[in-house]
Amino acid sequence: MLPYAQQIADGARRFRDLARTMGDVRSKTVRLGASVPLMQIPRLHALNGEFALRYPQFALKVESGDAETLLTELRRGALDLVVSLTSPGAEMADLAALDVGPLTPFLLAPKGAGVRLEAASLAGRVLAAPRTLTDPALLAQLVEPLRAMGAVVRPAPEPSREALEHLARSHGLAVLMTDGEPLDYEDDPLLVAMPLPSAGAKRQLLRAAGRGLGRAAERYWTLVGSAASEAEPHPAAPA
Repeated sequence: MLPYAQQIADGARRFRDLARTMGDVRSKTVRLGASVPLMQIPRLHALNGEFALRYPQFALKVESGDAETLLTELRRGALDLVVSLTSPGAEMADLAALDVGPLTPFLLAPKGAGVRLEAASLAGRVLAAPRTLTDPALLAQLVEPLRAMGAVVRPAPEPSREALEHLARSHGLAVLMTDGEPLDYEDDPLLVAMPLPSAGAKRQLLRAAGRGLGRAAERYWTLVGSAASEAEPHPAAPA
């Protein structure tokens, strides 16, 4: 029986070593999901550089994907944090959130196409919009003013910023954009950007409420939280 007992003991030791190694890797890595490129969120892009300088012992691993899939991964524990769009009416009672930047949706259209934010221009015109966002209700809120002016809103084949820009540049379609800012196209010779109401939506960093994080992810959350607090407007002191 001794050889079998030794095998069982060796197996238990290897399992403990593997669990310890996996736990150590998780504690040193921020598993971050992003439904939009982080470079398109200036505040978070800057904080990522600060995080790397302040905590060189930690790693930031970014997984890109659609918002619905990333939030599912967050809720089951496969991701520590997710950056995504949220609206005031979103169902997020199980999530904690930090603001990382405002959302400025806009209509991107070819110059010279005569597209204007008025019924006379949009009535009967086909527009393309992302197929899905974090909250389907948010997408409905963003396109509602366009439909009220008579626009026919169709889902774009691909939701990425590059694919939507391609529709505007190469196919002459006006497209609803939620990535980037209107100022990004200020000097574009082919495209014009027209800001739209945001419906109160924000870009936020999300985590599962009540669930602990590894050391790296907790440091990252704290850093973003400190920056979010500093960015909040503070009431003026009484004279």
